[in-house]
Amino acid sequence: MVDVALTPDERARFLGSLSSDAEFREEVRRRILTEELLSMPDALVRLMGAVGQLSQDVRAGFGSLRREFGSLKTDFESLKTDFESLKTELRSEMKSLETGLRSEMGKLNERLGEMAEDGADAVLVAALKLKGYRVLGEAAPVEMGSGEVDVAIAVEDVSGPKTAVVEAKFRLRASHVRTYSRRLQSDGWKEAMREAGFSPPWLPYIYGSRVYLDALSEAGEAGIGVLAPAGERLPPAAVA
Repeated sequence: MVDVALTPDERARFLGSLSSDAEFREEVRRRILTEELLSMPDALVRLMGAVGQLSQDVRAGFGSLRREFGSLKTDFESLKTDFESLKTELRSEMKSLETGLRSEMGKLNERLGEMAEDGADAVLVAALKLKGYRVLGEAAPVEMGSGEVDVAIAVEDVSGPKTAVVEAKFRLRASHVRTYSRRLQSDGWKEAMREAGFSPPWLPYIYGSRVYLDALSEAGEAGIGVLAPAGERLPPAAVA
């Protein structure tokens, strides 16, 4: 194809036709632009429509997700409330069980202590008689302001009257012997015994339904006799 340059007058007439003649302008447009460029405005419109639809779908999906999240959050808060309520109920139940268990354990310990005291009465009297003592009264507990003497009994032998005293434990351990030894040495304990009608010298014993070896050793060092269901395990080292 031979390129032909337009004269100024031809160019002016061409531009004037472009401005004034719509059919001429469309014809020129079809000749200059490719098919792809000609169809671009329609494609752009379709693309914008698709983008708009996608945007709507995204907004709708986001709204749905927001609603689902809100529902999940509500369910979580409900579960959290239920869990806190259950935890409170469990704490209350555990506290109630603990209180009940402590009460039952206290009753059991009290009953075991009573059984030990009942056993100590008979064992003490039998042991004293075997040692040649004459029993002057009944074995009985002695109430004190700071507690009690589990068993006390007036006895005598050839040297004169004495008072045998017993602390009773179900399981006798060294710590019980140490506590009992300190009590025997206190002036308050001795004064309370005198006020109850008992007088020295004392025959100190400690009784255990079960006696641990460390308790025997501790009692031997403290000069305290040890009694068990089978009888005297260890005599008092000296009359206090």
